[in-house]
Amino acid sequence: MAFDPTVPRPGTPPRSAELRDNFTALNDRDNALAAQIAAIPAGPPGAAGSDGVDGSPGADGAPGQAGPAGNDGRSVTNVRDNGDGRAVVEMSDGSSYGPFTIASGPAGPQGGNGADSTVPGPQGQAGNDGRSVVNVRDNGDGRAIVDMSDGMNYGPFYVASGPAGPGGGQGLQGNDGVSVVEVYDSGDGRAIVRLSNGQTFGPFTVANGPAGGQGERGEKGDTGDVGPQGQPGEVSNQQLSDAIADTPHNPSSIGPFTGTFSDPPTQAEMQAFAAWSESLRQALIR
Repeated sequence: MAFDPTVPRPGTPPRSAELRDNFTALNDRDNALAAQIAAIPAGPPGAAGSDGVDGSPGADGAPGQAGPAGNDGRSVTNVRDNGDGRAVVEMSDGSSYGPFTIASGPAGPQGGNGADSTVPGPQGQAGNDGRSVVNVRDNGDGRAIVDMSDGMNYGPFYVASGPAGPGGGQGLQGNDGVSVVEVYDSGDGRAIVRLSNGQTFGPFTVANGPAGGQGERGEKGDTGDVGPQGQPGEVSNQQLSDAIADTPHNPSSIGPFTGTFSDPPTQAEMQAFAAWSESLRQALIR
């Protein structure tokens, strides 16, 4: 069947068999035309055309991989005496050359003094810490041991006694120490400590620690002088009990505060003072 370009016809419904036959005929016609074109013999090649205009340079390519590392060079690391006046040259690869006898030429003339540099040299590295004596102690047999700052010690030595040296001069007056001059209530039940240098610390909440143990009884004091005869009066048992109830206990069992204070005081020092204050308060409560 030949190819019919009028299929499908206007106003008629398409039929699959008719369309399939028409497509097959079209394919057969195309194959026949391709075979005819292929059978046409090729003509001779034409003359070469003129060169085209050079294009712009392309972008640089990516860098190539790094080549292998070269062998390490050799250098002189030391020139040492062979022990017989000759020199041995040591290289960085472990090899050595020599010994050589180094000829000594005549001494050259003394050079003149160079001009002073106006540029300071680089700061040198800090030197190693020196060693010093930190203590000289008795070995227990009358000999001395010297302790050094690096932990080493020397001795024991017998210390020879030389003649007494002259007396030293009067030393400088030391700074006044700092002590507690007052502990007062801040108004809310907490304590404020005032020192002798004018500083104050607090307010602190004074913890009520456990009561201290009973101290040893003090020695009996001397009998005082007899006072003048008072006017006789009458005191009832109730009045005597009421008067005694308002008086504090004798706090003689509480000794003076023996602690010290740094400037400023540490927490441990303030806690020690707070404990002493609480023991005094407990001793005064009736």
